[in-house]
Amino acid sequence: MQDENARIVSRIPDMGFVAEDEALQPASSDPFWQESFWVYWGDGQSDGGCVHVGQEINDGFGNIWASFFSEGVTYRRVAEHLPLDAELWRRGGHGAGGYRFEPSGGQTRITARDADYEADLLFTDFFPYPTLLPMFPGANDPAKRVSGTHYQTPGRVTGTVRVGNRVISVDALAQRGHSWGARNHTVLRGHGSRWITGAFGPELSFSAYAAIRDDGSIVLAGFVIEDGAVQYTNDVDVVVEQGLDGVTYRGGRVTMTLPDGRRHRFDCVFDNVNLFQHHGVELTVTGGHMLREAKGQGWCAWEIKDRPPTPPGGVPFTLGCLVLDGLQQK
Repeated sequence: MQDENARIVSRIPDMGFVAEDEALQPASSDPFWQESFWVYWGDGQSDGGCVHVGQEINDGFGNIWASFFSEGVTYRRVAEHLPLDAELWRRGGHGAGGYRFEPSGGQTRITARDADYEADLLFTDFFPYPTLLPMFPGANDPAKRVSGTHYQTPGRVTGTVRVGNRVISVDALAQRGHSWGARNHTVLRGHGSRWITGAFGPELSFSAYAAIRDDGSIVLAGFVIEDGAVQYTNDVDVVVEQGLDGVTYRGGRVTMTLPDGRRHRFDCVFDNVNLFQHHGVELTVTGGHMLREAKGQGWCAWEIKDRPPTPPGGVPFTLGCLVLDGLQQK
C-alpha cells in the first residue's frame, strides 16, 4: 500500500502547502479573521461524526461544533466564546475548550473532553505527507474571498469515542482540513453555501464547494482523487433533498465533470442531521453514506448553509434533525 500511495502522490501536483502550514497562521487585523481545524469521518454504515475547532485570535476566543452517531445513539455539541489553548499553539496544535488537534507528519491526534462525550482518535493521511490539497487552487479564485485559504487531506480515523456509558470503537474513512483568513458568514447571499466530501477509500474521494457571494455571483470548486490522480473542476452541480417539513435535509447529489471529460455522480443518504447556530447563521451538518455498484459502500459529509436564522432564544422548527446539545437516543 505504501508503494501504491507513493505512486498516487507523485501524480498530485505540488500546490505549495508545506508541513509548517499545519500550525497556527499569523493573523491579520481583519475583525472577521479566523482559523479552523476540523475532521469528518464515517464508516458508510452506522457510525460517523465530526469535530471542528475555530479560533478567533483577534477576539481571544474559540468555537467548536461536534457530532457523533452510532447504532441507537447520537451526540451534538455547539459552543462559542471558549478559551483558546495557548500552550497547544506553541506545539503546533489547535484547541478550544476541551477539543484539541495535534497534527504531526501525516497523523493527527484528535481528543475531546465534554459532558457525556470523550474522543480519542488518530487520523492517518492516505498519501505520503504532506499531501495538503487546496480547496481553491487558483491564486485569484473568488472563493477565497468567501472562505479564505483552505486545504484538505483524505485519510482514515481509528480510536474510541465514549458517549454516555458506552465506549465505541471507530475505524472509518475521513477527511481533515485547515483553513484561515477573513470569514464573514453573513455576507453570503441568503447565507447560501454547500460543502461536501466523501470517499470509497484511497482509490476514490472527492470534495465540492458551492456558494452564492454577496454580489449574487456563484462560486463553484471541487476536486476528485481517482486511481492515482487528482483533477480540479469548477463544473459542480449540487442538489439537496428535503423532507416533509421543507427544512430538514434527507439526502443529496453531487455531479462533477472533470477536465478530461469523465463525469462523477455521488448520491448521498444522510444518516445523521444536525442544525448548528454559528455567528448569525444556521448550518446543517450531516453524515451519511453513498452506494455505487462498482465501488461498494462509501461515506459522505455535508455542511449546508441557507436558512434564515431563528430568533434569539428560539428553537428552530424541524422534524428530522438535532437542534439541542447533548446525548440523545435514536
